[in-house]
Amino acid sequence: MRDFDSRPLPLDQADGLRRLFARNRVKMIPVVSNPHVAFGGVMLERLCAGFTELGLQVLVVDASERASAPSSWR
Repeated sequence: MRDFDSRPLPLDQADGLRRLFARNRVKMIPVVSNPHVAFGGVMLERLCAGFTELGLQVLVVDASERASAPSSWR
């Protein structure tokens, strides 16, 4: 039986922070709209549903030419 942690010693002070936030990585998946392809929104909706089922958080930013103008949050 061991009385000590088997992990190597940290190399610097930020080691604990890196381990703490290592799981919270942001992944970006750009999806480009094509006005000549039907049901592009359905594909995007299904992608989001699949990621949500995997327990991932999803944020969709619509920057298409048909998107509404951005508004400021107050």
